Order: sequence, then C-alpha cells, then structure tokens
Amino acid sequence: MNSQATSTTSQEAGRRRLLEVAPCWGYLAALAPLISLYAGGPLDRWWVFNLVGLSSAAAVLYGVHRHRPRGWLGWQLIALGLLLFVVGDFLTEHYRPLFGSELPFPSAADPVYLAVYPCLASGLVAITRLRRPLNDHGALIDAHILGIGVGTLAWQFPTPTTAR
Repeated sequence: MNSQATSTTSQEAGRRRLLEVAPCWGYLAALAPLISLYAGGPLDRWWVFNLVGLSSAAAVLYGVHRHRPRGWLGWQLIALGLLLFVVGDFLTEHYRPLFGSELPFPSAADPVYLAVYPCLASGLVAITRLRRPLNDHGALIDAHILGIGVGTLAWQFPTPTTAR
C-alpha cells in the first residue's frame, strides 16, 4: 500500500511538472518556425522581428507571474528592456508615417534604444545580487567581464556582413 501511494504521488508530481513546462515548450514550438522563416528570408519583415521581441517580454512577465521569484523586480526590468527595444524598432521603422519626415540622426527612437541598456543591466545586477552577498564584488565583475566579452564577439562577427 505504501509503495502504491508513493507511486501515485510521484505520478502526480510528474503531471504537475509537465503542466509547468508545457507553456515553455509551446512557446518554443510556436516561435521556432517563425524565427527560422524570418532568418531564412521569407518572413524577413519588421513585424515578425517585433512580434518575437514582444513575445520575449511577455514570456518573461508570464514567468514572473507564474513562479513569483524572489527577484521579481530584476525580471521586470529585463522585460521592460525587451519592450523598450521593440518600441525603438517600431519608432525607427515607422518614423515617416509618425513624424512626416525621413529618419534623422539622432531620432526619437535613439533615447528609447539607449534606455534599453540600463534596464537590462539593472535587471541582471538585481538578479545576480540575489545569488551572491552584496559584498562579493569579484563575482559581479567576473559576470560583467564575461558578458562584455560575449557581447563584443556577438557584435563583431555579424557586423561586417550586415554593414555591406
């Protein structure tokens, strides 16, 4: 009887876990074809890019709502950064219809784009601080060094092909 009760409890836990991860797999299943069609060219449109960006912010907010993490503010700042990036892209893409002229430099989208970085950085710092004590500056510096290094590589390799 006891092993049967344990088996039933284990099965219920497995079902609960499946229900917890099902939205994540559904999100990936819905976005994978969309992203591949965008990257492959047939759906290379501004609205696809912005839809993926909006869905990323929505996924972060859904995760915060569903799991209620201790560092909810950091996650909300990350979602805000993702949302601001989409707003910046929208302003850039629709500058002429919105403002009646060609996109100048600097434009109204630039402050929105620039606001992305403090949001993302603040969110990452807030989440990092939850895992480490406030006085562990070495771990924070290590994380920033790694992030800047990866970001620099990600920026340098696609840039020459994009600039042509």
